[in-house]
Amino acid sequence: MAGMESLFSPPIRCILDVKGFTTESEVIWWPLRENVPTSQLGEVHSNAGETSAGAQTRNKIQGSRMSDVVTVMFMIPGNPGLIDYYEEFLTTIHETTPHPLVIYGVSHLGHSPAIRQASAPAHYHHHHSKPSRLYSLDDQIRHKVQVIRDIMHKAYNHQHVHVLVVGHSVGAYIAGKAIQELTQSDWEAQWDLRCIGLFPTLFDIAKTPNGNVLKHLFPHRTFASGLLGFLSLLPTPVLPRLLSMFTEPHPTTLHLLNPHILPQAMYMAECEMDEIGPLDKAWDNVSDKCLFYFSANDAWAPKAWYDIVLARLPQATTLLCDEDLPHAFVLGYSQNVAQKMVGWLDDLVRMGSWRARE
Repeated sequence: MAGMESLFSPPIRCILDVKGFTTESEVIWWPLRENVPTSQLGEVHSNAGETSAGAQTRNKIQGSRMSDVVTVMFMIPGNPGLIDYYEEFLTTIHETTPHPLVIYGVSHLGHSPAIRQASAPAHYHHHHSKPSRLYSLDDQIRHKVQVIRDIMHKAYNHQHVHVLVVGHSVGAYIAGKAIQELTQSDWEAQWDLRCIGLFPTLFDIAKTPNGNVLKHLFPHRTFASGLLGFLSLLPTPVLPRLLSMFTEPHPTTLHLLNPHILPQAMYMAECEMDEIGPLDKAWDNVSDKCLFYFSANDAWAPKAWYDIVLARLPQATTLLCDEDLPHAFVLGYSQNVAQKMVGWLDDLVRMGSWRARE
């Protein structure tokens, strides 16, 4: 994708073939803005076997020229995992930050209405068709790890860059698991890898107020899918008004009426309830790379969860929202959270860490 930036206006929608997955992946790409200064750093050596001159050069790069180093940011959505929900949020960050920034927003496997699974029958997109397979939480984690690896190794290999993996809701859990996996490779020698979790569901999701409600819906998953199939047959002008009775209006919400997305979202949610248990010790290995942002009245990641993370992961930067923003911030509050992201990104680029601003 390098060299194509000047031909298109961002964001650019891409379809990727990801190694190890038969289903194509939907990615929205915000390339480097023009006229933003960047360092031309070339190859960066690993610590092992590095010469003293190389070490001095690397230290200089990581010091005085930190603000010129490109940050490559990956956005992992919550559930449902349609990256379109985050377009305003990501565009605001991309246009506002003074630092060189590239953003890749990645939809969850099976959650994009624009993509057909390779093994699905030809009538896959018919109103009453169903997905040929359901993707688990573990599938989504492995998918995001591979997307990051594919993009980084093909587009940024041997370059010194910051790599920032941002996740919302269960996307924060996926982002954390991804960096746990990635830091076990030779990444630390090449890239500075960090994670931000927005309204994160990091542990015991079934015990949260909303989790207690949702787990009772799983026996009715087929009924719910059929209901949405019926709704999708209603006249298009009726649907936004009907959905506005239950949620804030957003164009992407209409895609949830596609019956192949609902089973994916509900199956993934069922996996979340079963698999996201107590805060495990694996977080200890990466907590110093993480910033977690909670909101006091979030029924998916309540204040008590913030208190636990604050005590259990003292090396992490754990913040509590002072605006009482909702968990689903993309429905009306994208600008608010984007401005906070710009501040955190500025801290990361200038100082290599985050300040506890709030």
